[in-house]
Amino acid sequence: MKKILLFLLFFLDRQETTQAQSPDTSRFETAFTEIAAMLDGKSSLNIKRAVFLPEWA
Repeated sequence: MKKILLFLLFFLDRQETTQAQSPDTSRFETAFTEIAAMLDGKSSLNIKRAVFLPEWA
């Protein structure tokens, strides 16, 4: 049982380090585009959405 737990912990740790090495920038780019559109007047200002976007990215 201990061997299985150690294997799972090792595997999960490997997954996290692999994901940390290649960050996904698509959410950041989407958030930046939406906020830029709000500031340029291309879309309506939405404070709730503007606060959410950086946290989501």
